[in-house]
Amino acid sequence: MTLSKEEWYLLVLGKICWSMNILSMILGFTFIAKKFHSLKDILALGLYYF
Repeated sequence: MTLSKEEWYLLVLGKICWSMNILSMILGFTFIAKKFHSLKDILALGLYYF
């Protein structure tokens, strides 16, 4: 399976965007967890995210 230059570019870009998305979600989640200390709020937000 050979990919063209454009396809490689899109694949790499997609991977970067995907990991950035995961990273920002984790950062946002820890930020929220610091704001709300109760476990119920964190669980509710976890369910909201997924």
